Amino acid sequence: MTIKNNAIFDSLALKIGFKCALGTTYNMSTGNYGVILELYSSMSEDAENPQTQCTRVFFDTTEFIGNPYYFITYFNQEKKIDISTLGNIEHINLILV
Repeated sequence: MTIKNNAIFDSLALKIGFKCALGTTYNMSTGNYGVILELYSSMSEDAENPQTQCTRVFFDTTEFIGNPYYFITYFNQEKKIDISTLGNIEHINLILV
């Protein structure tokens, strides 16, 4: 991934603060929630024949630290994503699931 000033990065850090009281309010202890990160990257520099790729990264309760149903206050969760093979990232979507 190329950023202005010609800096090159090989990883992306995602840090999100979750707050969830489903365990105390509804007595829940199962289920899943999280985010999907869509990374749209250009795999070719040919302007006449662009090749765009979408890579989806899932980050959900299966990877969270702590009990994801008892985050009474905002609790940060982090994930490191390898982007070394994605080319130039042009667009990012974050989807709550």
